[in-house]
Amino acid sequence: MINPNNIYGRYQTSTLTPEEAVLRLHEKILERMETIKEAIGIINSLKPKEFEKKKEQLELISKELDLIVDSVDVIKSMLSDETPEELRKRIESVYNLFKVTIIAACHKEDLKKLEDAKEILIPLYEGWKNYIGNR
Repeated sequence: MINPNNIYGRYQTSTLTPEEAVLRLHEKILERMETIKEAIGIINSLKPKEFEKKKEQLELISKELDLIVDSVDVIKSMLSDETPEELRKRIESVYNLFKVTIIAACHKEDLKKLEDAKEILIPLYEGWKNYIGNR
């Protein structure tokens, strides 16, 4: 498992606030989801005997999924202690739903489930974007 501090550190610069780092993590998750979508598309187009190509794509999906799950854990850990507890729990539950959905999408190589995961993440991303824009 990747150390969450390392993921955050990759996006941290002298001008990046913690909120902007969270926004950047969402953007990277969305990029990784596109990579997974492409890999699933490749798998779905392979002939039954193309085991090596399928293995390659499955390894790529696994790597991207691990990074997504770690990024979500970082985002959840960065929720402010000043956030009311009930609100924090609700936000965390939406991120947990996203994780469960994307894990299922990857394990089943299911493009529909991947799209469902994206539909869960987009409002969270837009919420962070609006929050940063209104400060």
